[in-house]
Amino acid sequence: MRQEAHYRAERGTSCWLEGRCSEPNAYLYDERIANSAVAALRADVALAESAIWLIAERRFVYLQGCVSSAGQIERAQALVRQVADVDVVIPALSVPGEAPRYPLATQLQRWRCAGVDCDVAGAGAVAPAGR
Repeated sequence: MRQEAHYRAERGTSCWLEGRCSEPNAYLYDERIANSAVAALRADVALAESAIWLIAERRFVYLQGCVSSAGQIERAQALVRQVADVDVVIPALSVPGEAPRYPLATQLQRWRCAGVDCDVAGAGAVAPAGR
């Protein structure tokens, strides 16, 4: 835990001190990135029939959900990579016939955080991107 905390603090602070980032903490980008990524995904007609949601955390964006083709996976990734301040895009999108690449409700029910259900794997901003 201590090593993870050091990495998290160092990652945002080092970037800021070197002048490569506008914020001193990588988590300060989460809401802005999530809102911009959701807007970009919703605006793309090619993704209108998809069901994509995302988690933005420390300038990483995790895409989860279902799309109808591998081309839509590539399209969603490309759109989110263009969002300002996004560092990494990690897709967990499934096409028809594939098992979901994200935790399902039955798995999530087993996860607990101090007696409160954890319904999202990650602490970043969560926003639905599908229509």
